[in-house]
Amino acid sequence: MICIDSMVRRLHIGLAVIVAVVIAVVVGLFITVGSGAISVSGPTTLTISNTPAVVRVSGVQYIVLLHGAAPASNVAYVYIGRSPVYINPILNVTLILYNSTNVNAGMHSYADMQIKLNSLTNSSASITITPLQSYLNEQPSSGRIHVISQQVVPSSNTTTSIARQTTAATTTVQATTPEERIVNYLKNNEWYGLMQNYTTAYANTANCTQTIYNNDYAKQYSRLPSGPATYANVTAQAPYRMSFSVTSVGSGNYNATWSTLSNSSLSSGPVLILKVNLTTGNILNTTIEGIFKDLSYTSLQGSMTQAQAFGNACGILVA
Repeated sequence: MICIDSMVRRLHIGLAVIVAVVIAVVVGLFITVGSGAISVSGPTTLTISNTPAVVRVSGVQYIVLLHGAAPASNVAYVYIGRSPVYINPILNVTLILYNSTNVNAGMHSYADMQIKLNSLTNSSASITITPLQSYLNEQPSSGRIHVISQQVVPSSNTTTSIARQTTAATTTVQATTPEERIVNYLKNNEWYGLMQNYTTAYANTANCTQTIYNNDYAKQYSRLPSGPATYANVTAQAPYRMSFSVTSVGSGNYNATWSTLSNSSLSSGPVLILKVNLTTGNILNTTIEGIFKDLSYTSLQGSMTQAQAFGNACGILVA
């Protein structure tokens, strides 16, 4: 088990292709939104349009907007992306009137929210979003979900022209670049899903408060935190973000690298590097370093399971 108490010995681990899209990327909007976010702690009904709406589900912030509507067919097309969308994949989700769709908007293997389409016009849709807890292990409605690898979401004053896809949506992106091919290979590897969960957990620590942290810590260790395990010390050291990159290393091989970012250089930097062959998709080498050094997949998975069991933003800081 990886715990904050052990930080004295070592740091805590802490759309088919998109067609004819003419769109402006307004990165600043998605970095700064937050104060106007709609908190979703239970079934929550809202009306969406082509203006991005911000919702917070289980402590994680998402951007939701209507990018297409076919009232005659009782179908709506919705973009959903975890904030900040400029570094996270966007989902193109097909909603059917009066039906519920399970969505893994946090890019987990399980569905983390359910979206029901209540009503629809050419320019707006009424939907109900219901959070789904990880322990339910609800499967995503994969036939209605398409992962968009390029993060492009319009602002309210953006003109868009989208040719409707005529093929069935799938969860597999048609790879057009070496980097996309590498990612598609990795989606079949156990490390990819685990790192997605760590990415979500670290980003969620922004919602961890001292009170929640202290309660979680006391529950876990039957005492209040002290010394390096206090909230102030832990949040100064633990990662608050994890990034992912794919780079060529020659001979048809690529490094897929996950890195942490924190307020301390000691807990920032690469933590996992998978060397992947572009032709075969084989993992040629696995390097675990940084704050994950000397840890195994099994131990990291165990810590993530414990962190998720807390059901809040502080779990990853305590487990």
